[in-house]
Amino acid sequence: MTKGAGAFRPRPPTPRVRPMTKDSKGAICRAASSLGLLLAFAGCGDATVQLEGRAFSDASGSGVGDALAGATVDVSGDARFAGVTDDEGAFSVEVAPSARVLVQLEATGHVGLLEAEALEGIDRERDYGLTPEVNVDALLGSVDLVRDPTKGIVVVDFETSSVAGGETAALLGDFEAVLTRTEDGAFVRGDRVGPGGEDTFLSFINVEPGEVRVEASSPTETCEVERGDASWPVRANVVTTIRVACRPE
Repeated sequence: MTKGAGAFRPRPPTPRVRPMTKDSKGAICRAASSLGLLLAFAGCGDATVQLEGRAFSDASGSGVGDALAGATVDVSGDARFAGVTDDEGAFSVEVAPSARVLVQLEATGHVGLLEAEALEGIDRERDYGLTPEVNVDALLGSVDLVRDPTKGIVVVDFETSSVAGGETAALLGDFEAVLTRTEDGAFVRGDRVGPGGEDTFLSFINVEPGEVRVEASSPTETCEVERGDASWPVRANVVTTIRVACRPE
């Protein structure tokens, strides 16, 4: 079985230099808030924060690539924005400090992506890698599947401390197949995460557009789905990534 070239591989935020990191400032702001001192700490009481993103072509599957100028951007949820990326693939949205939004990006020749963002009172910078359609088609062809551009893909990305594997997810919606990865990195059909503790995600292929929900479980940990019981949009030719945090019971 051939190995994938990074398609469907959920990627963490790509950090850029900031005077104070998201985690450190967020922790201070939350602590100050619990003591009624939110406005005493510079920056915690800002009326708005910035969500800044950069779209790039992740053709190599390495998490780096050429900027995607003119990619369409759609932000929904607690803030609304529709536009296109600039010559450097960048965009910026001003939102409320506690905003929770969905970010969707699409570009010609690429499968789009949709992810959730929670701002937590501070600025957020993200790099978003879009996979070329030819890469996705080659990956699916290796498991005798054909991408239907009128349907979507849903990735359930597990964050877990376990290396035993066995995590699974049920997608409450119509789809053609679900893929997992073997220890050597090959994509195969299957609905359980393999052992190893890396690339712990499942990919649901050719999902009917609309709203879906996810239920997730682990044989050794308790799992919580991002955004709880909220439904997730599935859109044509777009990968929707849903993160699941699993912790020891």
